[in-house]
Amino acid sequence: MSNPQSDMPLPQEREEALFALALERPAARRSAFLDVVCEGDPALRQRLEALLAAHDAPDELSPKTKPGAKATIKLDLSEAPDEAVGQTLGRYKLMERLGEGGCGVVYVAEQTQPVRRRVALKVIKLGMDTQPLDEPPLLRN
Repeated sequence: MSNPQSDMPLPQEREEALFALALERPAARRSAFLDVVCEGDPALRQRLEALLAAHDAPDELSPKTKPGAKATIKLDLSEAPDEAVGQTLGRYKLMERLGEGGCGVVYVAEQTQPVRRRVALKVIKLGMDTQPLDEPPLLRN
């Protein structure tokens, strides 16, 4: 979003644009680029250098694998199409399946009334909406 009083970008937009432009250059030429675009603004240069260093740093959270290592498990994540997608439940039309848990399935749905909007809708599995008679009632806030 630009500053309404001028055509100059906001400082954050300028910083994001300069970061993107710096990434397009080879690492060896970035310092010269920063010399030009950050002239007279050492704080901007420091922020851009920090962003570039973080971008170029190895991902410490990714597991390290040896070259040539083979996967031990082959996962086939393709699923059969969900027959519920496209159906209407009350004022909700199921658009896309997001996931499934122990209690039910979550869908992206389009609400038609009282307003038209996209929502997440959880369809509870059969039997999960009742409490067994031998268990005490749950305390509710």
